[in-house]
Amino acid sequence: MTRSGAPHTPTVLLYAQDHQGLGHITRTLAIARRVLAAYPTFVAYIATKSPVAANFTLPERCDYIKLPTLLTAEGVQRSPAEEEAAKQRFRTIRGQILRAAALGLAPDLVLVDHEPLGAKGE
Repeated sequence: MTRSGAPHTPTVLLYAQDHQGLGHITRTLAIARRVLAAYPTFVAYIATKSPVAANFTLPERCDYIKLPTLLTAEGVQRSPAEEEAAKQRFRTIRGQILRAAALGLAPDLVLVDHEPLGAKGE
């Protein structure tokens, strides 16, 4: 029970710091499946910027939080400084979303695949 008297649902937040390839997201999904199979009262949320995450079938009691990726229209050219500034802006946005998710979900367990602080400190 929580302080409000509502029953507590054990929650796992998984962060798949994935932007290319399938390794991080498939590994994170495998972990989520195993945790949810072993603990039927748990729910899981997977945070990722993977553009292919929506193509995977999520297990029951699992959802994903899509983090934005930096998109560039065809033909748009940025200087190296502009490109780095744009990347930093998106790192900040992803960090804010991750923080809000972690604070709002108040997970009992957080698992991070690859880099504990995300790419360059997300």
